[in-house]
Amino acid sequence: MKSLHIEARYTGKLDLSGFDVKKIPDSIRTIALFTTVQYMNFLDSVKEHLVTNGKKVRLLKPKNTSYPGQVLGCTIEEFEGRDRIDGIVFIGDGMFHPLALSLKNKIPVYIYNPLSRKLKALDRSEAEKTGKKARLGMIRFHSSERIGLLISTKPGQGDIASLDKLKKKHPEKSYYMLAFDTLDFTQLENFPFIECFVNCACQRMGYEDSAKFPRPVADINDLI
Repeated sequence: MKSLHIEARYTGKLDLSGFDVKKIPDSIRTIALFTTVQYMNFLDSVKEHLVTNGKKVRLLKPKNTSYPGQVLGCTIEEFEGRDRIDGIVFIGDGMFHPLALSLKNKIPVYIYNPLSRKLKALDRSEAEKTGKKARLGMIRFHSSERIGLLISTKPGQGDIASLDKLKKKHPEKSYYMLAFDTLDFTQLENFPFIECFVNCACQRMGYEDSAKFPRPVADINDLI
């Protein structure tokens, strides 16, 4: 079955009245600006706002994205050391992407919500809580023998190369491939013999839905 992907851009107006750049310390001089595809139309205006207020702005392009400044949950990278940035500003109304950016990059992350028109610094403790869950999943993986690989059939979320790397790195384990389009967490109860799940699909599941898993879950990118 063929799929047609259509970008859904937010059609509302951007109001920067609540974006007080003074809340970002002077020590943060060079900023990487990111958003999701919904708010791509706002990037130029936000960049101009930051530059006008004395900041240097970089629009980086992570792998598998269509535009500079676009971020996908499954392709968030470590930009900090490689790209010489002091902080990150994320434009959006969700917490998953800024949390993932903070986990990969140990620098301050700020969030400007275009709907509430508020700028706030991401609480580092929130990212640390998420990171703790990820580490617990990794510990369980290494102590488990039977592993359930969660594989999405959605375009862009299948990474067979990573699966092969995992199996070669840990050949002593038994792997069970569980494929799905949209994961029904209740169906995981049908596999009581699985000791640990490995998320090979969207990283959001491991961050936001970790409590829904009947057993610990690790992210494949942390294991290979």
